[in-house]
Amino acid sequence: MIKLKLNKEELIILIGVLRGHAGSDRAESLMEMKVIYSILDELQLKFEKKFLDFQSEANMFNSKKTTSFKLAYYQAWALMTLLNETEGPGEFEYNIIRMTANLLYQKLA
Repeated sequence: MIKLKLNKEELIILIGVLRGHAGSDRAESLMEMKVIYSILDELQLKFEKKFLDFQSEANMFNSKKTTSFKLAYYQAWALMTLLNETEGPGEFEYNIIRMTANLLYQKLA
């Protein structure tokens, strides 16, 4: 299992990246990409559920709190693959995406 700690801003950015892949044309995709897409759909639901829980518990005292995820190796690999192919809309988002992809790579290696 790969443990991933994210704060609220990082979680929002990753959910946005995961939502962005949902609009891709899956009918034309190769079998391998369809497998990756199904894994990413599973992760998107997991992250969104955790975000809703995180948001319901949020107050001004725990705004910098992080939340942890346990990812299976195949989930971490699929997320790293997506993040490596993604560029953020801004510099902050791009840096978060790169840092998360690098962290996943280190933990997978």
